[in-house]
Amino acid sequence: MADHTLIDATLPLTVGIAVPEGQRIGRYALLRRLGRGGMAEVFLARQEGPSDFAKTVVVKRMLPHLVENKRFVDMFLREARMAARLNHPHVVQIFELGQDQDTYFLAMEFIDGITLHRLAKRAWHQRRALPTEVIVRAMADVALGLHHAHTLLDEEGQPAGLVHRDISPDNLMMTRDGVTKVLDFGIAKSTAQRGPVTKTGELKGKIPYMSPEQIQGHTVDGRSDLFSLGVTFYWLLAGKRPFDGATEVLTLKRVLDDTPAPPSRVNDKVPASLDRLVLRLLEKDPAKRYASGEQLHDRLLALLGGEGAARAPAARLVAELIQAGDPEDEDPSMLGEDKAPASEPISTTFAATAITATNAGDHGRRGALIGITAAASLGFVGAVTLLALRPWGAEAVPAPPPPAPPPVAAPAPVEPAAPPEPAPPPSPPEPEPLEPSREPAKKVGAVDSTRAVALKGPAQLVWRLPGGKSARGAGSARLAAKVKALTVVDSRRGSTHEVPIIGDVADFEALPTGTLRVQAVPFADVSLGKEVLGQTPPLPPVTLPVGSYKVTLVWQGTSKTVTVRVERGKQARVAEKMAEKMAD
Repeated sequence: MADHTLIDATLPLTVGIAVPEGQRIGRYALLRRLGRGGMAEVFLARQEGPSDFAKTVVVKRMLPHLVENKRFVDMFLREARMAARLNHPHVVQIFELGQDQDTYFLAMEFIDGITLHRLAKRAWHQRRALPTEVIVRAMADVALGLHHAHTLLDEEGQPAGLVHRDISPDNLMMTRDGVTKVLDFGIAKSTAQRGPVTKTGELKGKIPYMSPEQIQGHTVDGRSDLFSLGVTFYWLLAGKRPFDGATEVLTLKRVLDDTPAPPSRVNDKVPASLDRLVLRLLEKDPAKRYASGEQLHDRLLALLGGEGAARAPAARLVAELIQAGDPEDEDPSMLGEDKAPASEPISTTFAATAITATNAGDHGRRGALIGITAAASLGFVGAVTLLALRPWGAEAVPAPPPPAPPPVAAPAPVEPAAPPEPAPPPSPPEPEPLEPSREPAKKVGAVDSTRAVALKGPAQLVWRLPGGKSARGAGSARLAAKVKALTVVDSRRGSTHEVPIIGDVADFEALPTGTLRVQAVPFADVSLGKEVLGQTPPLPPVTLPVGSYKVTLVWQGTSKTVTVRVERGKQARVAEKMAEKMAD
């Protein structure tokens, strides 16, 4: 699809190709043609009205020769109607679906900003590293926008099952305010729609960003978009995509077979916490990825430290790069001694954990970055079928945490008659003279039996610590060396989990996942604590971290609560009769 990088409407219109005065599409006066893709051409336009009313918009018109393809027109109209229902600050809004003479068009929100693809390429061309915090901020915005699309309801109030299927840096735009939005649901597909839309043998999207299930023609859901977002995340952090091969077929094979190296293997400025997060997004098995864009968003915000974090640096970066020219070379991101890293932290937010992770599954195979077409031909996919269905890749091994600081030797015993040395500030009150201690003095060089444990997880977590204490969200706690796991309660879902301590880190997000399937007759509104899952039927299986959950079903005054255990790689099932006999 066409690149949607636009300009500030108050500046001279220098982007794209000027359109002869007087040309219109529907009620929109065309200003400049911004680009042309395989399915549509895109214009900067002006909506005019009475009393000098004017509004700058973007108009996307289907190419005339495609109007003769009834199947394509039906797909365009169906998916445009669905995308027009999206209304979210992190998704570009569609204002109108219209018909102009013999073709169709979409009028959509004008964005004063720059795509992440151009943002990165321009920064790297100037030998500037992208701020890690700005990348994380952008990915959090996109994750929330995708969650809105993935949970969209259709006209009948049922889940629409909308999947973008073309998430890449070209379809994500950052505004001058530092807000990132998802563009172009032009090939989005509703998994709930009836009848075939994509023919067997067609691939839609950009091949280096496709999920394994999308390549193989399996049914996709929102987790496929999260895989594509993981590839984008990797590219922004490391300057290289994780699966690139010298040919399209090799790229597809690597997506299906290869376990990617951690981003920090390519760029040692990438923090270990992001290594683990990105590798989870790139799991071959969708069940091992984040269950939803909302879950990913919450995790990223926990790392950033708040909703407004990194917004100002993002806005400054856009302001500095939006007027810069695009580099002519295809790959200015190749790292070398004379160039800055692709990304690096600009604060202490991530610097403390910036260690190089290891991954035994890294194959180290890299090819040249290549331009990929939006759709592959039937003959090309015939070659892809030779790849066959591959087993899901092994689960990524979490990066080892930084080593604990060496134990500090205890001071030598103090003579009884001498006053005690004051403790480091804040100092305790001067003690009364005491009798000499009868406790044996601690030997010099003795090892402390406790250690600092990093607690990693979203803000709604409550950690149960020894001694009746508790902690919330991300932080740290000093625990006895013998403590090997902690119990944590998700206050939003009301669930309970056991999180192992691995290398002095208790990471909730590293928990393996299983699925939960809820059925009820005739219907039920289903929730986990405060989190509403939706109404049955239909209610697709939900991917959840292993743990104990209380499932609440409510229908016409009847309420039932069922406790269920979600185990790794297994499906837990709840089936309840709310009014009538339970169907098979």
